[in-house]
Amino acid sequence: MTRRRPAPLGLDSPLARYGFTTLAVLALANNLPAPGLACTAIAIYAWHHRTH
Repeated sequence: MTRRRPAPLGLDSPLARYGFTTLAVLALANNLPAPGLACTAIAIYAWHHRTH
């Protein structure tokens, strides 16, 4: 089993995961596609690198 490197800047924390997910949903709901896509990308990265 290989170990993953930790995510930079604390993006593996629960606050980052839920925070960027919430920001992405709010931005897309308010018709802001660029910030919504950027927050979505960061949220996906944070969820991918979560620690259990």
